[in-house]
Amino acid sequence: MSYALGMVRQLVAVLLGGLLLTAGACNSLTGVDDLGVMPESSSSGSASDGGSSGTSGTSGTSGTSGTSGTSGTSGTSGTSGAVDGGDGGPPAPNFMLTNCGNNQVCLPTTDGWSPVAYLAFGTFGGSTCPAGWPTQLDSLKSGGGSCKCNCSPAGGSCAGSVDVRSGVACGGQPTPLAITAGVCTDLTTNLALPIAISPHLSGNAPTSCGAAVADNLNSPNKATTCSGATGTANAKCDVGELCFTKPTSPQSLAETCLIHDGEVSCPSKLATRTVIGTAVTDGRSCGATCACGTTSCSNGATLEAFSSPTCAASVRTVPADGSCTTTGAAPTGDSYRYTAGTGCNVTTPPAALGAVTYASPRTLCCSFGF
Repeated sequence: MSYALGMVRQLVAVLLGGLLLTAGACNSLTGVDDLGVMPESSSSGSASDGGSSGTSGTSGTSGTSGTSGTSGTSGTSGTSGAVDGGDGGPPAPNFMLTNCGNNQVCLPTTDGWSPVAYLAFGTFGGSTCPAGWPTQLDSLKSGGGSCKCNCSPAGGSCAGSVDVRSGVACGGQPTPLAITAGVCTDLTTNLALPIAISPHLSGNAPTSCGAAVADNLNSPNKATTCSGATGTANAKCDVGELCFTKPTSPQSLAETCLIHDGEVSCPSKLATRTVIGTAVTDGRSCGATCACGTTSCSNGATLEAFSSPTCAASVRTVPADGSCTTTGAAPTGDSYRYTAGTGCNVTTPPAALGAVTYASPRTLCCSFGF
């Protein structure tokens, strides 16, 4: 009997142990850390049109149902390069313009660029291109110019003479100089530095200023280019460049330039940009109104000294605005000319309206003195 009872107790113990093991296993499988869903791989936003790529998303934290990583923000779109109002031509290249010999320079002959000699100051000695640049082409360019506002003082004037102060830091007492604005005065005097010149009005300064628009827009004019020069390979030139001799006699003032079809940007070393065409339509005009206001009579006033009694051979020009001039040549001379200010300045310039358009435009890129 006791033996049977012992066997029953052992069987119960075994059954209870199995149940406990099963419960422990189930408890292990349903733990928070083991059933968390693996996060999706984070995505990166793609940059559009040259923008920078988006920031990658952060992965989700594990959990009961782990959250997936947030996707990256999309890249900022790139800004297109300005072409000076051109037609979408190539961006401004960075040509080195290396010297490749005596009066010779490396110039590009690819990507639409061609070297030309530009007779920027006209066809001196007739319509003859420089030696070595035989093919002449006459085009048209804008005449340039601007819209200006002419101010006229009213209710007074800046006419008069000047006062001179010298001494340390120009702190001396003002001394009148016997001179009349706008007139060459034969006057021998020693004006040593430091010196300060100030207007000495003969009456009252202007109390108001009239305004009138001045249309200084110029008509289109001729632009002559010469091409056909022969370039040679040179070890100093980059790929796509040849060595050219700069234009000389008989057109010593001809400029070595590059030309490209369309309206495009110019390289930094040839930054003087001129658009030419087979025809030019100048649709520009000046607005009908502008405005002027009063200002100090010292604004723009100057005193110029000359080494002759007839205001020839300038020695020095100093501002007549009360500032202390301490360096440079002393304004000592045998004659003087005082230019008074107007007492007016432009407060609202006239509007520049319209634009210049070109038929078959081409862009000249030059650097005068290069």
